[in-house]
Amino acid sequence: MDQIKAKFAHPGNEAAVLACVLQSPANYFEVESQLSEQDFLTPHHKAIWVIIKSLSQQGITSPDISTVLTRAGDLDLEKEISGPNIKAYDY
Repeated sequence: MDQIKAKFAHPGNEAAVLACVLQSPANYFEVESQLSEQDFLTPHHKAIWVIIKSLSQQGITSPDISTVLTRAGDLDLEKEISGPNIKAYDY
């Protein structure tokens, strides 16, 4: 399954989905009903999705970047979403 995902999915698409989710709470619920963290190919997108999902579970449906970064620290995911682990992709 991962080979099929890698063949047809693109990290830029993942970034667009995450941006869309951050733009509107309604978008979160639409995406959440169809995707899980295992559906994200890149580790940093997967980590961001886990953060957004955890915020939503606490009732924060419109997180801003500051909230996401704070939660990343709470969940010990800072390295997953920033720093040397992020690789250059052709978006």
